[in-house]
Amino acid sequence: MIKIYFETNSHDGTSSYAEHVATLSFEPRTSEFWDAMLLEASAQGYDKVTESIEDDPVITDSRHWDCNCDSDYIHEKTVTLNCEKCGASHDEQPDSRANEVAEENKYLDEVDQFTTSEGNVQIDEMNPVAKFPLS
Repeated sequence: MIKIYFETNSHDGTSSYAEHVATLSFEPRTSEFWDAMLLEASAQGYDKVTESIEDDPVITDSRHWDCNCDSDYIHEKTVTLNCEKCGASHDEQPDSRANEVAEENKYLDEVDQFTTSEGNVQIDEMNPVAKFPLS
């Protein structure tokens, strides 16, 4: 999160005043944005525009956990208690980040939509590569 402040200094330079005017969930990358903010600050009697960058709080999903693998590290607690690849156990690992679980679920939904639109998909248990029926 980025907080935007309009600031002004007292005439004798002994004090300053800052007013919080906006909180952004994105990082403005154009000079036009900052020029517009400075123009607005000047119109309201302020001397400058400043920003304060704050880290977003980490939100976790207690229904999922992360193992130590580099990929496919999100596991559902009701399905997998120990990772077969790295050997990590759910009770010794952190809960998954909610945004990563949502992204993983979005990917799985897209796979489901693809397989539904393409017809039946067969998975070979020994070699888990999708086999699509030929038209």
